[in-house]
Amino acid sequence: MSKKIGILFACLSLMPAAALAASADAPARISDAGIVLAQAKTQVRVFARGDVLPEAYRAKVVKNPYHQGLKPPPRDQQWVQVGRTFYLIERETGKVIDRVDV
Repeated sequence: MSKKIGILFACLSLMPAAALAASADAPARISDAGIVLAQAKTQVRVFARGDVLPEAYRAKVVKNPYHQGLKPPPRDQQWVQVGRTFYLIERETGKVIDRVDV
């Protein structure tokens, strides 16, 4: 047991001091020892009615709106999910018609 503790302290002494003092707001970095120092905070963008949803956010189409507790969309509209939020958008333009937060 004491041999394992000695190895642990030896490894810690080889790590640079900056690796031990990484802030939580810093983006994820990997030290020379291969240790992740900090993770970046993820931000979910929120869109309001009338905003145009970028194409990158339109990929996750809701196939069964009833399962999610949503009303059925009209023919020219569809529900998409972004994080924990569902957006009813126009298929052609991506304009946000309605938003439901879960």
